[in-house]
Amino acid sequence: MTSAKFKLTLFLCLSTILIVGSGCSSKDAETSAQDSARSASMGGDEEFADFEDDYVEVSDPLEPVNRAVFAFNDKAYDWVLEPIASGYKKVTPEPVRKGIGNFFENLAFPIRLVNSALQGKFGRAGQETGKFFVNTTVGVFGFIKVSDDIDGLADVPSEDLGQTLGVWGVPNGPYLVIPILGPSTIRDAVGSIGDPYLHPYAWTEHVWDDWEWEIEWSLQTIELINDSPDLIERYEMIEEIAVDPYISMRDAYFQNRKRETER
Repeated sequence: MTSAKFKLTLFLCLSTILIVGSGCSSKDAETSAQDSARSASMGGDEEFADFEDDYVEVSDPLEPVNRAVFAFNDKAYDWVLEPIASGYKKVTPEPVRKGIGNFFENLAFPIRLVNSALQGKFGRAGQETGKFFVNTTVGVFGFIKVSDDIDGLADVPSEDLGQTLGVWGVPNGPYLVIPILGPSTIRDAVGSIGDPYLHPYAWTEHVWDDWEWEIEWSLQTIELINDSPDLIERYEMIEEIAVDPYISMRDAYFQNRKRETER
Protein backbone atom coordinates (compact mmCIF):
# COMPACT_ATOMS: atom_id res chain seq x y z
CA MET A 1 0.00 0.00 0.00
CA THR A 2 1.41 3.37 -0.98
CA SER A 3 1.69 6.31 1.37
CA ALA A 4 -1.13 8.07 -0.44
CA LYS A 5 -3.46 5.05 -0.20
CA PHE A 6 -2.66 4.66 3.49
CA LYS A 7 -3.47 8.30 4.18
CA LEU A 8 -6.65 8.06 2.11
CA THR A 9 -7.84 5.09 4.17
CA LEU A 10 -6.92 6.89 7.37
CA PHE A 11 -8.75 10.02 6.28
CA LEU A 12 -11.93 8.13 5.40
CA CYS A 13 -11.92 6.45 8.81
CA LEU A 14 -11.48 9.78 10.57
CA SER A 15 -14.21 11.38 8.47
CA THR A 16 -16.58 8.63 9.58
CA ILE A 17 -15.68 9.29 13.20
CA LEU A 18 -16.25 13.00 12.59
CA ILE A 19 -19.78 12.46 11.25
CA VAL A 20 -20.71 10.17 14.14
CA GLY A 21 -19.13 12.29 16.85
CA SER A 22 -19.64 15.82 15.57
CA GLY A 23 -22.08 16.61 18.34
CA CYS A 24 -19.87 15.45 21.18
CA SER A 25 -18.78 18.93 22.27
CA SER A 26 -20.74 22.17 22.44
CA LYS A 27 -19.85 25.67 21.30
CA ASP A 28 -19.52 26.75 24.92
CA ALA A 29 -16.92 24.06 25.58
CA GLU A 30 -15.01 25.12 22.48
CA THR A 31 -15.07 28.78 23.50
CA SER A 32 -13.91 27.87 26.99
CA ALA A 33 -10.99 25.90 25.59
CA GLN A 34 -10.00 28.81 23.38
CA ASP A 35 -10.21 31.22 26.33
CA SER A 36 -7.94 28.89 28.31
CA ALA A 37 -5.41 28.91 25.51
CA ARG A 38 -5.61 32.70 25.33
CA SER A 39 -4.98 33.03 29.08
CA ALA A 40 -2.08 30.57 29.01
CA SER A 41 -0.41 32.45 26.19
CA MET A 42 -0.93 35.96 27.62
CA GLY A 43 1.83 37.51 29.68
CA GLY A 44 0.91 41.24 29.61
CA ASP A 45 -0.80 43.87 27.48
CA GLU A 46 1.86 43.87 24.76
CA GLU A 47 2.02 40.08 24.57
CA PHE A 48 -1.78 39.94 24.52
CA ALA A 49 -1.89 42.33 21.55
CA ASP A 50 0.58 40.14 19.67
CA PHE A 51 -1.49 37.07 20.48
CA GLU A 52 -4.65 38.81 19.25
CA ASP A 53 -2.93 39.52 15.91
CA ASP A 54 -2.08 35.83 15.44
CA TYR A 55 -5.22 34.40 17.04
CA VAL A 56 -7.14 31.99 14.83
CA GLU A 57 -10.62 30.77 15.65
CA VAL A 58 -10.49 26.99 15.78
CA SER A 59 -13.15 24.36 15.21
CA ASP A 60 -12.70 21.34 17.44
CA PRO A 61 -16.02 19.44 17.66
CA LEU A 62 -14.07 16.19 18.08
CA GLU A 63 -12.07 17.36 21.10
CA PRO A 64 -12.75 14.26 23.27
CA VAL A 65 -11.69 11.94 20.43
CA ASN A 66 -8.76 14.18 19.53
CA ARG A 67 -7.57 14.24 23.13
CA ALA A 68 -7.65 10.43 23.24
CA VAL A 69 -5.56 10.24 20.05
CA PHE A 70 -3.25 12.95 21.42
CA ALA A 71 -2.70 10.85 24.58
CA PHE A 72 -1.99 7.78 22.41
CA ASN A 73 0.51 9.74 20.32
CA ASP A 74 2.15 11.07 23.47
CA LYS A 75 2.80 7.53 24.73
CA ALA A 76 3.94 6.38 21.29
CA TYR A 77 6.41 9.24 21.11
CA ASP A 78 7.71 8.53 24.64
CA TRP A 79 7.98 4.77 24.28
CA VAL A 80 8.95 4.40 20.63
CA LEU A 81 10.03 7.56 18.83
CA GLU A 82 12.01 9.14 21.68
CA PRO A 83 14.30 6.10 22.23
CA ILE A 84 14.85 5.82 18.47
CA ALA A 85 15.59 9.54 18.21
CA SER A 86 17.95 9.44 21.17
CA GLY A 87 19.89 6.47 19.84
CA TYR A 88 20.06 7.87 16.33
CA LYS A 89 21.29 11.23 17.64
CA LYS A 90 24.10 9.54 19.59
CA VAL A 91 25.46 7.59 16.62
CA THR A 92 24.86 10.15 13.86
CA PRO A 93 26.77 13.47 13.89
CA GLU A 94 24.67 16.61 13.47
CA PRO A 95 26.24 17.55 10.08
CA VAL A 96 25.31 14.11 8.73
CA ARG A 97 21.71 14.44 9.98
CA LYS A 98 21.51 17.90 8.43
CA GLY A 99 22.82 16.61 5.10
CA ILE A 100 20.29 13.78 5.02
CA GLY A 101 17.52 16.23 5.92
CA ASN A 102 18.64 18.53 3.10
CA PHE A 103 18.54 15.60 0.66
CA PHE A 104 14.95 14.69 1.52
CA GLU A 105 13.85 18.33 1.45
CA ASN A 106 15.37 18.68 -2.02
CA LEU A 107 13.67 15.47 -3.13
CA ALA A 108 10.23 16.94 -2.31
CA PHE A 109 10.78 19.76 -4.84
CA PRO A 110 7.87 18.70 -7.15
CA ILE A 111 5.34 19.25 -4.35
CA ARG A 112 6.52 22.79 -3.71
CA LEU A 113 6.83 23.60 -7.42
CA VAL A 114 3.36 22.42 -8.42
CA ASN A 115 1.63 24.03 -5.45
CA SER A 116 3.42 27.33 -6.02
CA ALA A 117 2.13 27.28 -9.60
CA LEU A 118 -1.39 26.28 -8.52
CA GLN A 119 -1.45 29.31 -6.22
CA GLY A 120 -0.35 31.60 -9.04
CA LYS A 121 3.00 32.23 -7.34
CA PHE A 122 5.04 31.78 -10.50
CA GLY A 123 7.98 33.78 -9.16
CA ARG A 124 8.17 31.41 -6.22
CA ALA A 125 7.92 28.45 -8.60
CA GLY A 126 10.95 29.87 -10.41
CA GLN A 127 12.79 30.19 -7.10
CA GLU A 128 12.00 26.56 -6.28
CA THR A 129 13.35 25.50 -9.66
CA GLY A 130 16.53 27.49 -9.08
CA LYS A 131 16.94 25.99 -5.62
CA PHE A 132 16.51 22.47 -6.94
CA PHE A 133 19.02 23.00 -9.74
CA VAL A 134 21.84 24.43 -7.61
CA ASN A 135 21.27 22.09 -4.67
CA THR A 136 21.13 19.01 -6.90
CA THR A 137 24.23 19.92 -8.90
CA VAL A 138 26.58 22.04 -6.81
CA GLY A 139 25.05 20.70 -3.59
CA VAL A 140 25.65 17.05 -4.54
CA PHE A 141 22.07 15.76 -4.92
CA GLY A 142 20.85 18.17 -2.29
CA PHE A 143 22.99 17.02 0.64
CA ILE A 144 24.49 20.53 0.81
CA LYS A 145 21.93 23.33 0.76
CA VAL A 146 23.89 25.73 -1.43
CA SER A 147 20.77 27.84 -2.03
CA ASP A 148 20.97 29.19 1.54
CA ASP A 149 23.95 31.31 0.44
CA ILE A 150 22.34 32.66 -2.74
CA ASP A 151 20.28 35.85 -2.69
CA GLY A 152 16.74 35.21 -3.85
CA LEU A 153 16.90 31.49 -3.17
CA ALA A 154 17.37 31.46 0.60
CA ASP A 155 14.36 31.07 2.90
CA VAL A 156 11.80 30.47 0.14
CA PRO A 157 8.51 29.59 1.91
CA SER A 158 7.43 26.00 1.37
CA GLU A 159 4.10 25.23 -0.29
CA ASP A 160 1.80 22.21 -0.08
CA LEU A 161 -1.70 21.27 -1.21
CA GLY A 162 -3.27 22.18 2.12
CA GLN A 163 -1.96 25.73 1.71
CA THR A 164 -3.13 25.76 -1.92
CA LEU A 165 -6.66 24.84 -0.85
CA GLY A 166 -6.49 27.63 1.74
CA VAL A 167 -5.45 30.17 -0.90
CA TRP A 168 -8.39 28.98 -3.02
CA GLY A 169 -10.71 29.81 -0.13
CA VAL A 170 -11.26 26.35 1.34
CA PRO A 171 -11.67 26.69 5.13
CA ASN A 172 -9.62 24.65 7.58
CA GLY A 173 -12.58 22.61 8.74
CA PRO A 174 -12.53 20.70 12.03
CA TYR A 175 -9.27 20.01 13.81
CA LEU A 176 -7.99 16.43 13.70
CA VAL A 177 -5.27 14.67 15.65
CA ILE A 178 -4.20 11.77 13.44
CA PRO A 179 -2.58 8.71 15.04
CA ILE A 180 1.22 9.04 14.86
CA LEU A 181 1.03 11.79 12.21
CA GLY A 182 -0.24 14.36 14.73
CA PRO A 183 -2.09 17.69 14.24
CA SER A 184 -4.10 18.34 11.09
CA THR A 185 -7.45 19.60 9.81
CA ILE A 186 -9.92 18.24 7.27
CA ARG A 187 -8.40 20.54 4.63
CA ASP A 188 -4.81 19.59 5.40
CA ALA A 189 -5.73 15.90 5.59
CA VAL A 190 -7.10 16.14 2.06
CA GLY A 191 -3.89 17.91 1.06
CA SER A 192 -1.79 15.16 2.60
CA ILE A 193 -3.56 12.69 0.33
CA GLY A 194 -2.79 14.64 -2.83
CA ASP A 195 0.80 15.72 -2.16
CA PRO A 196 2.33 12.20 -2.10
CA TYR A 197 1.30 11.66 -5.72
CA LEU A 198 3.70 14.48 -6.64
CA HIS A 199 6.57 13.10 -4.57
CA PRO A 200 9.28 10.99 -6.24
CA TYR A 201 8.37 8.25 -3.74
CA ALA A 202 5.28 7.60 -5.85
CA TRP A 203 7.37 7.18 -8.98
CA THR A 204 9.31 4.16 -7.71
CA GLU A 205 6.70 1.76 -9.10
CA HIS A 206 7.64 2.90 -12.61
CA VAL A 207 11.34 2.24 -11.98
CA TRP A 208 11.47 -0.82 -9.72
CA ASP A 209 8.29 -2.79 -10.38
CA ASP A 210 9.09 -5.59 -7.93
CA TRP A 211 10.52 -3.42 -5.16
CA GLU A 212 8.48 -0.20 -5.24
CA TRP A 213 6.76 -0.82 -1.87
CA GLU A 214 10.00 -1.72 -0.09
CA ILE A 215 11.93 1.22 -1.57
CA GLU A 216 9.19 3.75 -0.80
CA TRP A 217 8.75 2.73 2.82
CA SER A 218 12.50 2.38 3.38
CA LEU A 219 13.04 5.97 2.22
CA GLN A 220 10.14 7.22 4.35
CA THR A 221 11.48 5.36 7.39
CA ILE A 222 14.94 6.86 6.95
CA GLU A 223 13.43 10.33 6.60
CA LEU A 224 11.30 9.90 9.73
CA ILE A 225 14.20 8.60 11.82
CA ASN A 226 16.44 11.42 10.62
CA ASP A 227 13.80 14.03 11.50
CA SER A 228 12.91 12.42 14.83
CA PRO A 229 15.47 14.20 17.07
CA ASP A 230 14.23 17.67 16.03
CA LEU A 231 10.58 16.59 16.17
CA ILE A 232 10.92 15.19 19.68
CA GLU A 233 12.85 18.25 20.85
CA ARG A 234 10.14 20.65 19.66
CA TYR A 235 7.37 18.44 21.03
CA GLU A 236 8.96 18.19 24.47
CA MET A 237 9.53 21.96 24.56
CA ILE A 238 5.82 22.63 24.05
CA GLU A 239 4.89 19.88 26.52
CA GLU A 240 7.11 21.34 29.24
CA ILE A 241 5.97 24.97 29.08
CA ALA A 242 2.27 24.52 28.26
CA VAL A 243 -0.49 24.52 30.87
CA ASP A 244 -2.49 22.28 28.54
CA PRO A 245 -0.24 20.73 25.85
CA TYR A 246 -3.24 19.66 23.76
CA ILE A 247 -4.60 23.21 23.44
CA SER A 248 -1.15 24.72 22.95
CA MET A 249 -0.34 22.25 20.18
CA ARG A 250 -3.71 22.78 18.53
CA ASP A 251 -3.57 26.58 18.55
CA ALA A 252 0.07 26.65 17.48
CA TYR A 253 -0.84 24.44 14.52
CA PHE A 254 -3.67 26.73 13.39
CA GLN A 255 -1.54 29.87 13.80
CA ASN A 256 1.39 28.36 11.92
CA ARG A 257 -0.79 27.19 9.03
CA LYS A 258 -2.43 30.63 8.85
CA ARG A 259 0.96 32.31 8.51
CA GLU A 260 2.12 29.78 5.91
CA THR A 261 -1.01 30.30 3.80
CA GLU A 262 -0.68 34.09 3.91
CA ARG A 263 3.02 34.26 2.96
